[in-house]
Amino acid sequence: MGWVRRGMLAAVATTMIGGSVCAADKTAPIAPPVTTPSDPAQRYAACMQLAKRRPTDAWEMALTWMGEGGGEPAEDCGDVALIGLKQYKEAARRLEELATASHNEPQIRAGMLAQAGQAWILDGDPSRAYADQTAALKLTPAQPDLLIDRAESSALGHSWQDAVVDLDQAIGLAPNRADAYTYRAAAKRELSDLKGAAADATQALALDPNSPDAWLEDGNVKRLAGDKTGAHKSWTQVLRLAPQSPAADDARLNLEKLDVKQ
Repeated sequence: MGWVRRGMLAAVATTMIGGSVCAADKTAPIAPPVTTPSDPAQRYAACMQLAKRRPTDAWEMALTWMGEGGGEPAEDCGDVALIGLKQYKEAARRLEELATASHNEPQIRAGMLAQAGQAWILDGDPSRAYADQTAALKLTPAQPDLLIDRAESSALGHSWQDAVVDLDQAIGLAPNRADAYTYRAAAKRELSDLKGAAADATQALALDPNSPDAWLEDGNVKRLAGDKTGAHKSWTQVLRLAPQSPAADDARLNLEKLDVKQ
């Protein structure tokens, strides 16, 4: 099983055709009205929160705000709403352009590039994601989240050693990140370093014993090491903790394969 970082973005299944948002399903429940704060900072925060839950409404809010001269905050929110609308390529390109043209502080521009990288990953283009994440790290070096994001791009391109290098640095900066240990365990497993992978999976579970992804990876490593009983226990734990999660889907498939072989 390959490694895909869990829960990075929750893209909302809303259709957008030809640049205009389709009408909402008439059978869907009526959403509460959108309130627009007058303070720009509060307006941006409200728009970004809306982009996660109701990207169609966030897109409309951003368009209105842009028409009122909202500038970069309005454009950024609109671009993030496009990610929620599954317009990944368009969102990524717009975010790149916004970051390039921006005169804001490096941290904000790096955030735009990080968002673009996430959009490229969702669009299935890890090389473009890697380039944006690298540019973001040049603006704000030593950021664990950015390093983990770039490690994901490397992993999706099967550049496992590059992923390990970034995860080593991320763990050095944030040693309590269970997700980083989980991802490094997966990368080491792909590099056939089962001893290192097992140690990382164990550390991930020590930091977060309720992590479905860590239990999934622990089972993966144990299976490759020949510990079928241990793998079964770990994958079963995934089902107990998060039965409806993507990790649970992988665990079920692994358990089915294990049972067939046994």
